[in-house]
Amino acid sequence: MVCLTLIYLTPPKIAFLLIASESLGVTQATTSYLVNSKTNPSLDTLQRIAEILEVRIWRLFYKETPKELQSEQPSVPQSQTIICPHCGKPIELEVKAKKGN
Repeated sequence: MVCLTLIYLTPPKIAFLLIASESLGVTQATTSYLVNSKTNPSLDTLQRIAEILEVRIWRLFYKETPKELQSEQPSVPQSQTIICPHCGKPIELEVKAKKGN
């Protein structure tokens, strides 16, 4: 059996979960099995762990936000300076807007 690894759980969070086992609705032994990847939690237990730690469920499995969960915002340069990919020198841009009709 392959068990899930709860990446988000650092030692302080593990200690907190062991103390909060009653809130999870499981024994401390079961909580220990969960945090040591010896058993898989039910979806219900994952939801309770996420609530106790005040995070979203996906955060339990990823250190960084997965690409699929990142907001899709168009890339907009923060400044009006672009670096030339060939010579590495900055290229200054000036944006002029036309007045409406």
